Amino acid sequence: MNRMLTVMMAALGTALVTALSPLALAGPLKVAEQMPDLGGKVNWLKGEESLKFEEGTVYVLDFWATWCAPCIQAMPHVNELAEMYRDDDVEVIGVAVFEQAGQAPTDRWVERKGDEISYAMVESVDGAVEEAILRPLGVTGIPTIAIVDRSGRLAWTGHPYEMDRVLERVVANVDVAGLLGKSEGMLREANKLAQGGDWDGALQKLEDVIALDHSLFGNYAVNSYGVQLVRLKREEEAATYGRTIIENVINESPDDLANLAYFIVSKPLAERDLKLAAMAIERAQKLRPDDSMLLDIHASVLHMQGDAEGAVKTQERAIELAEDDAERSRLKAKLTEYAAAK
Repeated sequence: MNRMLTVMMAALGTALVTALSPLALAGPLKVAEQMPDLGGKVNWLKGEESLKFEEGTVYVLDFWATWCAPCIQAMPHVNELAEMYRDDDVEVIGVAVFEQAGQAPTDRWVERKGDEISYAMVESVDGAVEEAILRPLGVTGIPTIAIVDRSGRLAWTGHPYEMDRVLERVVANVDVAGLLGKSEGMLREANKLAQGGDWDGALQKLEDVIALDHSLFGNYAVNSYGVQLVRLKREEEAATYGRTIIENVINESPDDLANLAYFIVSKPLAERDLKLAAMAIERAQKLRPDDSMLLDIHASVLHMQGDAEGAVKTQERAIELAEDDAERSRLKAKLTEYAAAK
């Protein structure tokens, strides 16, 4: 499952949130500080040169390498966002870093891809980007995205698949950096309260974070649901809360809806609200109908509801849409289980 699920599940362990999302940086360069530009650090391979971060433009830096399979797998998603925001003064730049001996030469790789990638491409010169940008960010792995706001400030860093909601808010001129700064302290306080056994206090802090901006922090509503259900044993309140967030908080986020559904189907049977799980995953599929992960979760819900035929049909569709052999193998194993129940 994706990283949001990992964070959400960790919320019910010894700490409420074991990581402050992908927004907390390990290096000296922090969110809301001016981002170092690319001037003198890169060779430009494709697109119009933009070595300084111009005021009024949002920049998305996609740090990658030709040897990094996950980086290349994420490029269609990055490309989709580049196209989506092309007329909104958003500039996407792929920055090749961490060169390794024997890798495919970056310039030839970019040339072969041609129009498959619509955004600009550059490569780090003698580790200059790694030294001047990635090390201050505390970034040691790729793929990594850095979003620079219209004032040249670092707004966010994280995985390509987790940037959608942040980029949307940055483009809309929301002070994302400021909100993230507020949320960081509040989440630390939530952790502290949870570690001390004050789950009601921790729950309130989570709700305060969510209230800052549903688009940015709606994922923590799934944490809140889990705390109410598992830690506080308030099944009826959790059920009511779950329906509320599906309708008003995470209603436009297929990932958060999927996280809620998956959390429910992964809990012991006595705690499973399968109607709520179905509501969440069906809403997610309306938003993103051809997603193998969502179909897989939906098949699990149908199987648990006793709809063996629906589970098989849904899982077969998930297999059709699977992106690689490893995923197909996993999905087929579950299909065998569902088919046996028919």
